[in-house]
Amino acid sequence: MPSARIREIGTYVTSPRVMRYVAIGMILLGAILRLVVYLQNRNLFIDEANVARNIYERDLAGLTQPLSYEQYAPPVFLWVVKDCALCWGYAEYVLKLYPLLCGMLSLWLLYRVLALMEVRRAGWYPMVLFATGAIYLRYATELKQYSSDVMVALALVWLALITDILTLRPVRFVVLWILCGSLAVWSAMPSVFVLAAVGVYYSACLLHGRSWERWWLLALPSLLWLLQFGAYYFAILQPQADSAYLQNFHKDSFLYLLPRSGAEWLHNGDAMIQVLSVTAGHWTLSVIFHILCVAVAGTAAIRYRDQKMLLLIVPVMLLFFAAGLRQFSLQPRVILFVMPLLLVWIGVGLDRLLSIRGVRMVMLPIAAICVANYAHISYLWRPLLVTEVTDCLPYVQRQKQAGAELYIDGSAVPAYTYYTEIHPGKMKWSAIKGGTCLPYMADMDSICARMGERAMVLYSYQSADVMAAEAAAIDRHMVRQDVYKGRSVSQVLLLRKR
Repeated sequence: MPSARIREIGTYVTSPRVMRYVAIGMILLGAILRLVVYLQNRNLFIDEANVARNIYERDLAGLTQPLSYEQYAPPVFLWVVKDCALCWGYAEYVLKLYPLLCGMLSLWLLYRVLALMEVRRAGWYPMVLFATGAIYLRYATELKQYSSDVMVALALVWLALITDILTLRPVRFVVLWILCGSLAVWSAMPSVFVLAAVGVYYSACLLHGRSWERWWLLALPSLLWLLQFGAYYFAILQPQADSAYLQNFHKDSFLYLLPRSGAEWLHNGDAMIQVLSVTAGHWTLSVIFHILCVAVAGTAAIRYRDQKMLLLIVPVMLLFFAAGLRQFSLQPRVILFVMPLLLVWIGVGLDRLLSIRGVRMVMLPIAAICVANYAHISYLWRPLLVTEVTDCLPYVQRQKQAGAELYIDGSAVPAYTYYTEIHPGKMKWSAIKGGTCLPYMADMDSICARMGERAMVLYSYQSADVMAAEAAAIDRHMVRQDVYKGRSVSQVLLLRKR
């Protein structure tokens, strides 16, 4: 009898009605978490500050050109943030407002996609991972385009699922997809992967329905998307994608298109598993569990010829192909757009596993453990920190160190520039303007040799090996009189001559 009672509880817990209420609760929790992290108002870090500098220095037309400071962001994203800044100023809250709204809307879009994919028993699982995952919370409250990339990807999949090419009036279908697809191209560069999936999905629908006469409904929007993306790629993306800086920075995040050795095969396998682990959990049990869910969903899609799964599978395959061509990095923040699609894929597989009575009571505890190891509810009371450079600026002011003998490490230059020249509260830091801004990977040995009797170096972020090399160079010429560390990784070195 106890085992029968447990099975009854398991059946109730995984019922579609209960799962729907839980999923809706995750929308609310995810929105609250994103709002709380947003209100923590953490500093802009390196890339964010560089995006802010581009937005501040350029007009709307200038934001359609390749950006300065080794940055990339799509024009629509930049225009929206620029318009917000023109209305309300260049404070962090204003600059991060659009990413926040995109992050909140993405919660609802993920819920709708799960419903349309008929994930009834396991819809709560992707929702709780997306609502509470640290990477989703961070980039929903950061001045980068990754949150809007997620929103656009989910919106395209949702639109494809609710728009039937076999029944919708031809003119309405064509106009709808020309407008929405064109907007997506200029709003999110990774949208090309999802638009390709939309094209494959509709092609499969036409093939299955034997509606050959409707091929032109797909061909016309696809041609216009391709032409726009081609113009976008050659005018804006290619100069940046092929730059030596970006190629070198992302070299370990590409794949080998045609692996020729065991090491290259191993690199590709590790990179693909890393994509899954960043999406839903690094813990070994989580990775194994999610591989199982992905495999189950993929096998079922092939067996039952589920055309809807193409909207999830094709973007992932194209992403790996682009990474093999060294045209798209697999760095976690860059591939954020595909992570919710992978979560849906995992949800589809888990939903099938939960439909098996004998398996259900094993899968539920594993899923709960994976959630416990991935969720970051603690951000409700513990700030999410990245690089808090303004923690160090009061110390610099107290030391009355300004001008040429205040050295700004290349890692801190973007934030230092933003807070002393762009931020609405820049007058607060007027006494420390005019510091010597160093390039990335500056020759600290020669710089320290030219320093005066007293100097300061401000850091925002540097890797441990770079800091060790710079410390050795500094110690050859200067004595570290004091080290002031702010929250996270920002710090100031107060130096005097040997």
